[in-house]
Amino acid sequence: MRERDATATKHQLLHAARRRFRFGAFNDVSLRDIAADAGVDASLISRYFGSKADTFREVVASVAPGTEIFEGERGDFGKRMAAAIFDDRQGDAFSDGVLIVMRAVGSEEALDIVRAAAATWTLLLEHWIGTPDQSERAFIIRSILMGICYERALRSPHDATGLDLADLEARLAALFQAQATAA
Repeated sequence: MRERDATATKHQLLHAARRRFRFGAFNDVSLRDIAADAGVDASLISRYFGSKADTFREVVASVAPGTEIFEGERGDFGKRMAAAIFDDRQGDAFSDGVLIVMRAVGSEEALDIVRAAAATWTLLLEHWIGTPDQSERAFIIRSILMGICYERALRSPHDATGLDLADLEARLAALFQAQATAA
């Protein structure tokens, strides 16, 4: 009998769930389909994640910016934020996240999960900014992030013709930095 690699199985399930929720609305995604995509029995989803809502919560967490973005020099925040968007090691996590969020709109349960994740990250960002207008600054940072990721999600990988990606990253870094630090 072959022993299962729990970490690999959980990763396969998360990857399959992320793909399903990226391309399908929350109410249209079934745990059986996720399990089939991962090549495992559906009962393993309950073992590793719990319910469909819990699985979705893990997917949302996997595509959201992490708290590591707040680590490092305050003066380099904009660069870190912009680099994270264009970091190939991230894959398309941020742009996947935008599509997952868009598909969540049709389900109050999924939308509540997205709202809670966004609120948690926004509170961390506001606290980190620490200025009297931190809520407005955090809103602008989140809006820029969502907009850029939405644009990336709409474009094909080969549809960057005419864009100087290094210049774009530098411009975004300046926008993020301007909102992250007090004037």
